[in-house]
Order: sequence, then structure tokens, then C-alpha cells
Amino acid sequence: YAQQIRHLPPHLRTDALLRGYLADNLPRGAQWAYVVHDKDYYLPEHEAQNPEHKAGTPREPHIHISVYLPNAKTITAMAACIGDKPQYVQKFTGDNAKQNLFSYLIHATEGSKLDGKYEYPFSEVQSNFDYENYVKGISTAIKGANIDRDTVGYICYNTDCKRNNYCCMGQAVSANRTH
Repeated sequence: YAQQIRHLPPHLRTDALLRGYLADNLPRGAQWAYVVHDKDYYLPEHEAQNPEHKAGTPREPHIHISVYLPNAKTITAMAACIGDKPQYVQKFTGDNAKQNLFSYLIHATEGSKLDGKYEYPFSEVQSNFDYENYVKGISTAIKGANIDRDTVGYICYNTDCKRNNYCCMGQAVSANRTH
């Protein structure tokens, strides 16, 4: 899930609310992590693509929430469970989807580095598992595969929800993007 901070639904606006929401709405065993991206800047190539994105100016602060669960659901079902619009939900599949899902949060993918994105410290990520050790363990594989895709939103991958059989949130990135 990627959403500008100023547009977050009320139930996701604070750490306490977000953590409570994830704990209450995701099935046991779900792995989730999130980070606020507030140190990213537009590059000259962004300005070339869109003159409103002036090189050197900060991008609007936004949050990325990544959730990994075993069973995929539809974009519409995920958006309904999240309480946000389907346009902020994406579903990705592929062999390295989970690895890239979590590596992107700190911009630890080759594509992020090539794009000049700020590399966020592990300390800025909130998670319900040992996020730092997980990402450190896969960083070599991510570099070798170069699987980053710089379109990350509330990206849903293999999720399921306790209530109403919806998935709640998820994110994974790979070359095989489906909607």
C-alpha cells in the first residue's frame, strides 16, 4: 500500500492505529512491515517526464505498507478490507515477489539505488517480524536478480483476511504485475 500521508484513511493515521488495525484484521502468521518515505527527492529524469516534478524538490511524504500472506485475493476485496480505494492496491506475483516486497521499503533494491532514492535505515521500519535480518539475508539475491519495479503502492500479494474472507493489505513487487 502506498498512500500520501495527507490522504491516509483515519484508521491508518497513527502508529498505534495502524499497528492495531494490522493486528486485528490480518490472520495469524501474517508478516507485515511499514515505513514512511519522507526523504525522497525528484531527479532530473522525473522533471523530464513531468515538469511539475522539479529536480531537487522533495516528494510528498507517503507510507508503504507491505503484508505477506499465503492466499491471494482480488484488488477490490483488498481495497474494501483496507478501507481505501482500489487504485492504491496492486497485486504482484513472481518468484522473488516477497523478497522485493520487503526490500523496497528501505530502497534496498538495485532499481531504487539506480534511481537515486534515499536508502532508509532499518530503524525507520515498523514490523511484526525480524525485518532487518530478513532483508539482510536476501540482499544478495535481490542484487543478482535486479527485480525491482518502482511502482509500489498498497501492493497486495497472497493475502487473506479474518473477516468477510477479504484480504486486508499486501505488497510484493516483481516483473509479473497483474490487476
